[in-house]
Amino acid sequence: MAAPGAHCNGIPSRGSRAPAPAPGASTETPEQTGRTMQIQVAQSCSISAENTVEHDMARRSRDRIYETLEAADALVDIGDPSEHEIALTRRVVEDLTSVIHDLVACHSAAVQLSEIGRPTMRCDACESPWPCQVYRAIHQAIIDENRCLEAARVLIYERRDD
Repeated sequence: MAAPGAHCNGIPSRGSRAPAPAPGASTETPEQTGRTMQIQVAQSCSISAENTVEHDMARRSRDRIYETLEAADALVDIGDPSEHEIALTRRVVEDLTSVIHDLVACHSAAVQLSEIGRPTMRCDACESPWPCQVYRAIHQAIIDENRCLEAARVLIYERRDD
């Protein structure tokens, strides 16, 4: 996050203070200043109708994912689940596990040669240095000792050792 007073595309951030006006310069009321900033933001962003449609589609897609995950989470809260609900819950866990496997596989490391011929690790999907942000987030969420996923891993491996 930018520090107070920082500017983006010439527009002061929320925490910035405008310099004192030069002697003899006209001053705007706060409402006028706000309107001027809105116009500057609109001009600097130049959002096209296509970008707005894409943004709306992305938002709807994200919302659909959240709704689906909330529905899956609600399965856990069913007090006395039927056999169908238990089977559905198992299937949801399998599906989520499959999604995580696919994300890890997509964001795996690939060795590439740098400009000077040195091997470097890059993400297959986003081509950023590996481990990429997606891989780190998945790793942190799954390997975190305070989460039940790690406890489940330990339990399964303890059973295998017996």
